[in-house]
Amino acid sequence: FYQCKSLYTIDFLKKYSFFISPVVLSLFGKSKKALILDCDNTLWNGIVGEDGIDGIQLSETNKKGIFFKEFQILAKYLSNKGIILGICSKNNENDVNDVFESRKDMILLSTDIIIKKINWTNKSSNIESIAKELNIGLDSIVFIDDSTFEIELIKEQLSQVYTLQVPEDLSLYPIKMLELTNLFYTSSISKEDLDRNRMYKEDLLTIPANLAGLPAISFPNG
Repeated sequence: FYQCKSLYTIDFLKKYSFFISPVVLSLFGKSKKALILDCDNTLWNGIVGEDGIDGIQLSETNKKGIFFKEFQILAKYLSNKGIILGICSKNNENDVNDVFESRKDMILLSTDIIIKKINWTNKSSNIESIAKELNIGLDSIVFIDDSTFEIELIKEQLSQVYTLQVPEDLSLYPIKMLELTNLFYTSSISKEDLDRNRMYKEDLLTIPANLAGLPAISFPNG
């Protein structure tokens, strides 16, 4: 106080700004809109292509799996608020789909995932494609991955994207995710917000085949 004539320490002011910044960002329309996730060691503990569907860990029955369950609970909370969930993973798509279909302890369901880029393409290109298909800015995206290489790649090539690397100390993972939810803050949730994911799904399913660069695909029952 005698040095700065301030009632509060710098550490307190940093912490305070962290808590109020989501409100300010929301007022200026700068809240994040999409959470894009890697799969292995991000949505679950382990590598599905190596450990198998039954070998990955994502529930309270495992000392590491519990942290991924808590992470998924928070991701589900964001989805229920109208935040877009997507997957960007270098993986075998059938393996990932099988996890969602076969593992009954998954908190997130396939219906919670609005957009998927599961392939061996460079992740910066995939995230750019996600932004274009969703018609949102790169600065509206948060990307989570366990790989230092992938996180640094996104920081270098897509600096507008907010990134979070899964911490080595997995007990910190749910805490980091909880803090991250502030980036998606909105002062009120409208019916349109709650319907947003459904509308995005409908829009993506009606993208003309020539724009997507893919052969036409029919989607029975929506």
